[in-house]
Amino acid sequence: MLWKGIPADPAIRRMLAEHYRTIGALDQAARWGISIPGWVRASELRALRRVLAARVASGMARGYLHLGSREQAPASIADLMEVPERPAAARGSRMRLLAGIAWLGGLLWWGTAIARAIVAMTQGVEVLDALRDVRVEALVAGAIWLVGLLWLRRHPRPSRTDWRRRLQQDAQRRVEAVLPSLVLHGERHALLRGWLDQTWTPDMQEPVRRMLVELARERRRPAEAGRWGIAVDGLTTPDERTRFAATLRADDEWMLELEQRTERAPSRLGADERDALIRAGVAAETIDRRWMTNADRLTEIEHERVARVLDELLATPTEQLRHERAAIVRAATRAPNPEVRRLLAEHYRALGKPEQAGRWGVAHDGWATDDEVRALRLDLLEQRPTHATRTYLGLAYGERLPKAVADLERRGERPEHPLVTVGSLVAIVGVLALVVGVLLLPVGGVLGLLSIEPPGWLWPTIAGCASTVVVAGLVGWAAFVLGDRLEARAPRRDPYARELRWRLPGLKDPAERRSLAIGALESRVARTRRTARHVLVDASRRLGRPDDVARWGASVDGATTADEREALALRLARTRDPVRTYGVLSHRERGPLRADERDVLRRASVPVETMDAFDADG
Repeated sequence: MLWKGIPADPAIRRMLAEHYRTIGALDQAARWGISIPGWVRASELRALRRVLAARVASGMARGYLHLGSREQAPASIADLMEVPERPAAARGSRMRLLAGIAWLGGLLWWGTAIARAIVAMTQGVEVLDALRDVRVEALVAGAIWLVGLLWLRRHPRPSRTDWRRRLQQDAQRRVEAVLPSLVLHGERHALLRGWLDQTWTPDMQEPVRRMLVELARERRRPAEAGRWGIAVDGLTTPDERTRFAATLRADDEWMLELEQRTERAPSRLGADERDALIRAGVAAETIDRRWMTNADRLTEIEHERVARVLDELLATPTEQLRHERAAIVRAATRAPNPEVRRLLAEHYRALGKPEQAGRWGVAHDGWATDDEVRALRLDLLEQRPTHATRTYLGLAYGERLPKAVADLERRGERPEHPLVTVGSLVAIVGVLALVVGVLLLPVGGVLGLLSIEPPGWLWPTIAGCASTVVVAGLVGWAAFVLGDRLEARAPRRDPYARELRWRLPGLKDPAERRSLAIGALESRVARTRRTARHVLVDASRRLGRPDDVARWGASVDGATTADEREALALRLARTRDPVRTYGVLSHRERGPLRADERDVLRRASVPVETMDAFDADG
């Protein structure tokens, strides 16, 4: 109900303050009751000052209290609120706007002056006299245009990196202005924590962490000193790292806990951080292995350690080793490496997984067997059309795609709906309308001066040209908005339907046609799913699998024969729960059972009551 920066009504403030005092939220009670003289208690004021100190670095303290721009801050918190601001970003934006206006206005003014000279020359005035009459005006207009142009060229729009650096510098300036006036350790600690939240680069975080460590040592809290200082090598003592390590949990999420506790940015582990983890009970081998296989931070893949992880997984498979293998696979996908691909290919061949062995070994000429290549092709056809084939195979950018799977390449692009193209065309029309409107102003003014002799008609003509510019600008803006709405609301084309339409005619192997159709069953379009089921029925018949024919076609009435439904029923009768097994095997949609599906389940000796209960559950 209350937006940040909008002053709150006094009655609402009092109700909120009393509510939060009742539930024991001291900082919130003081937040809403601070503007009521004498209402806030000492404990509530201390809690509020700590919260405000944490918001000084971001410059959001006044907005947090919903104080008006002209409302004076209470004296008890004035030292945290009245921080001198240096609106460099706002001043730069205003100057850029003024420079843009000067550039455009000077250009139009200069064009108008030249147009007046041309009109004077058409009425019989000498060329030199006509230019002499407008020389001062043209000179001033040209100077304004040149100043605006030079300012824009000398002060380009700041990049994202420069903007973030400027925000960090502003946060540092605010903290340095407030820190000397704070006496209580809790307020100084909250102020530095807020400053740390506003920094993103290690070089900016280092001075903050040093100040936090010094403050923790003043408060005689070695564990806290180790918490904030281990991110900077050499800053903490072994005793401080030991005290902090005692507060860490050495479970599977030790890396996540370390990042959350120390508020460190994702980067390579330092020596002190590794030492603290070892003191917390995490094995050094586990740290090295986890760090090496972390897909988000992997910079170099150490082949010996990858080989050791995969060999240990073959000998003694555990969940931890499987987790590390999955991380290795993600890393090899994002950071392609031929040696790691070879290790993974040999590992999966030893496990008896031909599709994965072909995935990682097909890039090596002659390494993958025919069975592995065939299994890989079937696996690729079942992948989502939006998954890029090169990324899945762990190939680097520009690396040649193997001939065995070159015809199955997918670039991971989503097909666009025609309305998106229409929206783009509408936006282009809007731009052209805006440009034409701007150009009509000086042209219309010149034409009006040339064709209209009575002075009384001059200004209506110029006003009409200005109205044309306004109308053209509004048309352009409306076209932009309409194009944006069309692009936002236009549904994407079904990528599975495109895959069936493009790839199916070129696939002669029934097994490959079957794999492509299985992947298309994930489509959200009912028509595409029905087409995929018909393809599956045809492919299963070519492969001589009557039970699979009924598996995929029983949900389509009339697509299967009695013998095919009998073959599926015999397969289901050997399971513990035929109804549930059929639902999983057939990938059927939610809804009541079809006539052929009931016939299959009846042949599998499923009672009618069970089928009715399944229909009732949806």
